[in-house]
Amino acid sequence: MRGLAQGNYYRALVLFHIGNYHKSIQYVKKSIEYTSDIEKDAQLHAQNYNLLGANYNRLELFTLASENIKKSIAILNKIEPKDNKTLYTLSAGYTELSYTYDDLKESDSAYYFLKKQRKLLDKMTSKDIFRHISLSDINMGNYFYMANKNDSARHYYTQAISVLEGKGHLYEVPAMLGLGSVDLEQNKVDDALQHFLQAKKLMKEGKSTLGISQAYQGLEMAYEKKGDYKNAKEYQLLYKRLDDSIAIANKIQRDSLINEVIKFEKEEQEQISNKRFMTISSVVGFIVILSSIGIFYFIRRKRKELITEKENIIHQKEEENHDLKQKINESFEEVIQLAKDNSPEFFTRFREVYPHVVEKILQIAPQLRVTELTLCAYFFLGFTPKDVALYTFKSVHTVRNRRQNLRNKLNVPADESFDLWFKNL
Repeated sequence: MRGLAQGNYYRALVLFHIGNYHKSIQYVKKSIEYTSDIEKDAQLHAQNYNLLGANYNRLELFTLASENIKKSIAILNKIEPKDNKTLYTLSAGYTELSYTYDDLKESDSAYYFLKKQRKLLDKMTSKDIFRHISLSDINMGNYFYMANKNDSARHYYTQAISVLEGKGHLYEVPAMLGLGSVDLEQNKVDDALQHFLQAKKLMKEGKSTLGISQAYQGLEMAYEKKGDYKNAKEYQLLYKRLDDSIAIANKIQRDSLINEVIKFEKEEQEQISNKRFMTISSVVGFIVILSSIGIFYFIRRKRKELITEKENIIHQKEEENHDLKQKINESFEEVIQLAKDNSPEFFTRFREVYPHVVEKILQIAPQLRVTELTLCAYFFLGFTPKDVALYTFKSVHTVRNRRQNLRNKLNVPADESFDLWFKNL
């Protein structure tokens, strides 16, 4: 059993690192089936839940991410004494939670878990501890960069590069990209170009595409600031082409998972309804037996009528859903293209295709302006903050702030995925 559990876990880990999050989740769940006995296999069980949470994080399903990472942490906290492997998995869990809270705009919580992770690293003695320390520095740099504290961000990115010096590790790539981003914020354009080009070179030498999208975007912005519009245009096209493919792939995976979650919830409700129905049927049957055959047939006939009526309603709903899905599919590509073109006709066409969405949003927050409703339309269609920033020519920071303002105005709970909330409208 342990061999099967480990095999599925390592398959899931490889799939996670190549960005196939949906398939990775499937293998994690298979591994969990073989590690249900926590007492015997607590370490692997915790690793599974942590990897499951990491997959959900990448797909912006933050509630599911948080739930699974916290399960992992709870299991690991029961293990005594804690060896390096346990401490590493625990530290990875704290890191993933910091990512979750950062995306939910809860920066204090994100920073809290980053500090907890760093304290654990101080207790570790493994020979490859430099990897974990450098990643911790990079995450700290990212936190301070998003908080507009560029000097602190530069300190941590530089520290990460110092830790990795001479070791030829690809973690040097995100550190270089971070420094390039800080350089742009501080108008050190030549330094930014150097850092982005160095990151690109490291990726080529390491035969990795980790961070290539950010490198292209950084090079586009740096060349544009230098007035080199030819190179800027070249990297803009490279970035858009790559980012579009990533966005489409992530949207497909995210939509598939959201549909699975909705399906699971429906099946759960049906099971509860069936149990209640069976209980009621038993009671009614007992009464019928004690009463008369006439009453028994009367109830039986009524039950058949109810079942027939329910089947008719379900059939009608299925037909309606089929017609609606066919209609949406015909217009979906048109709406997506208008969104990417930042067309002034985008919201008007979106309202024609998805009138119920706009109506429900206005029922919740009738004070929303057209610009805010347009932003809702982007998120309903599955665009990430990075996508919206790209197509509307805004900064990611600005879009994330507006997304958080929308969450507040729409009263979306902090622990609920914005994507899932829109799916349930």
